[in-house]
Amino acid sequence: MEQNTVRHTFVVCAYKESPYLEKCIESLMKQTVESRIIVATSTPNGLISDTCEKYGLTLRVNEKHTGIAGDWNFAMEQADTELVTIAHQDDIYYPAYSESILKSYADDALIIFTDYAEIRNGKTVLAKYGDRLKTLHIHDNDGTADQHIIPFDGNIDYSKFIAKLKKLDFYGIIALEVMRNRTDIYNDLSDEQFLEKAFSAAVKLFEMRQG
Repeated sequence: MEQNTVRHTFVVCAYKESPYLEKCIESLMKQTVESRIIVATSTPNGLISDTCEKYGLTLRVNEKHTGIAGDWNFAMEQADTELVTIAHQDDIYYPAYSESILKSYADDALIIFTDYAEIRNGKTVLAKYGDRLKTLHIHDNDGTADQHIIPFDGNIDYSKFIAKLKKLDFYGIIALEVMRNRTDIYNDLSDEQFLEKAFSAAVKLFEMRQG
């Protein structure tokens, strides 16, 4: 693990006696770039305290019992780094998660969105059931909002997206769910020009998929 000034904290929200807590913590401790790890709970018990002791982690107890939102706010308050991830006790994080967060972080960012997937029997649901995909609705954005802009006009890496589709052997329908009124980047285009641009993006995606 790289030694650096720690800028990021995982705060694990633990509830009752979860069989997944330890696996979550183990994934956090395997990060390629060091992050602090704190466990927060409003339901203290032996399993949580024993797990924290086993891994040498700080345990913070919320005595106020103000519901899940209150628990999350309490968890956020326990961190003193500039970046915080609230980790649910049944989450598992890839080793490069912290490293990717730090690389993508900009000083004016309020929140960083990441990819995620459900895991069943050791496999992501997409990998296990990808052959059941029939239709995809896609669009792009620049990371600041849910903009629904035309693919390739934002910062989504469609080469990786297409690579995943190929791995799944997906040949279903890809529909562009694009809008021109959620951003000003299309202000100089007529409706016809906007549609032509969207069509060109669709053709490019098709050619990438067939290539």
